[in-house]
Amino acid sequence: MLYLCSIVLKNHKNNFMIQSLNMPSVRDSSSNSKRHQLEKHEKREKHEKRGKKEKKEKKNLEKYKRIHHDIKKLYHDEEQLKDDISKKHSKEKHSKDKHSKDKPKKSHSKEKHSKDKHSKESKDKPKKSNSNEKNGSRGSDLKRGKKGSKGSRGSRGAEGKRGKKGSKGSRGKKGSKGSRGAEGKRGKKGSRGSRGAEGKCGKDYIPKKCLEFNSNRGDLGLYYQFCLDGFPIISYGYQNCIESDTPINLYESDQGLGITNCDYYIKKDTYIQFDIGSLLLDESIKCIWFTLSNECYQLYGSNSLGDMGKHIHGNNTCKSEIPLGKYKYISVSSEDYVLVKSICIQREFIHAYGNGYTNLTQDIVNGFPISFENVLADGFTQVDSFTWKCNVKGIYQAYYYVSTNQLNSVGITVNGSFVNGLCYGSNGTNNGVGIITLQAGDTIQLVNQSNVNLVLVSLGASLPNQSLASLSVVRIA
Repeated sequence: MLYLCSIVLKNHKNNFMIQSLNMPSVRDSSSNSKRHQLEKHEKREKHEKRGKKEKKEKKNLEKYKRIHHDIKKLYHDEEQLKDDISKKHSKEKHSKDKHSKDKPKKSHSKEKHSKDKHSKESKDKPKKSNSNEKNGSRGSDLKRGKKGSKGSRGSRGAEGKRGKKGSKGSRGKKGSKGSRGAEGKRGKKGSRGSRGAEGKCGKDYIPKKCLEFNSNRGDLGLYYQFCLDGFPIISYGYQNCIESDTPINLYESDQGLGITNCDYYIKKDTYIQFDIGSLLLDESIKCIWFTLSNECYQLYGSNSLGDMGKHIHGNNTCKSEIPLGKYKYISVSSEDYVLVKSICIQREFIHAYGNGYTNLTQDIVNGFPISFENVLADGFTQVDSFTWKCNVKGIYQAYYYVSTNQLNSVGITVNGSFVNGLCYGSNGTNNGVGIITLQAGDTIQLVNQSNVNLVLVSLGASLPNQSLASLSVVRIA
């Protein structure tokens, strides 16, 4: 129930007075069906709008309190004004009465007219109390009546338009870094991925050669020499101990190479050491691969037999590619059970050649080599003026020339032995062309194998710096 308050001021003489009017305003209720729908809707929104409703009611209550206070103040001011007016009237009347004693009385008609006029005004307005007049005492104020019953709730008004979106607030300060959470459980081991593309060691390649450990030879003893493309590979078994590593027997099954204890597997505190020193002599071998039975392994490099050495590879893939040149020994160990399945090498094709000639007259004793003071070589090392050392294993094409007027026979020797097909006899100038196979470290010479001493001379016109003997070898495979 809302009360609208209006105040009218009107004086008895100046035509204004104070009146307090209460005008109730009640909203008409909606139909029962509509109210039923609204009540359902209000129940759904009751939880989220309860706070707004209570805030609104509190605000209205404060508003009503202020209005009530203002009305009470106005009522007090009204009573005060009434008292002031009555005092003023009494003073005016007193002054009139005193003045009337000094002056002759006015006609009765005028007094009567003023009395009639005053009586009419008194009918319209209540008489004001005056202390000088003989009026009765003011009655006590009536008690305020009881508050009427609350009227029925009016229908809900239409929902207002949604207000504009407020501006974005400023970003708050960055909070302090929280403590690290507990580490989660280790997940299940994933399935093994597909085999990746095989890596390359160099620019030009010769198909790789492999040593497979699948001959089921059984117990091989403390060490065993295998052969990989003509290179000796010696393997040793060891038990890893605190003071010094103890030799232990090797064992080869059809599944791979291991050791005699631990069910013929390599495991923690054991390892197999391979001597690959022979591979280091061939410059064309750039890499070596070890293929293991599973991924749990480690490779170590060392230059001392019986010393496992420094960790260089492991736990990435079942096949490991190790560059050559730094370590003579490679050791295989594991935290789990593992076997060595194969060792492979792949050569980079290296172009190698040697070319030498002489233009000096020489007496060459039977069985002695020819001296070349002019040598140009790549892949060969000139040991002395007579001897070249091969650094790159391969197949070479050889050519030589000797100028002499004697019956002679010369040929190419490899490590002191004549090569079949490269020994020729002639009554004069001797030429030879052929194919030889060289290993890294082999030495070659061009040697007099006739029964007489040879003298290198020019058989034609003598020319400056004329070549009297020459030797050329070129790697072709």
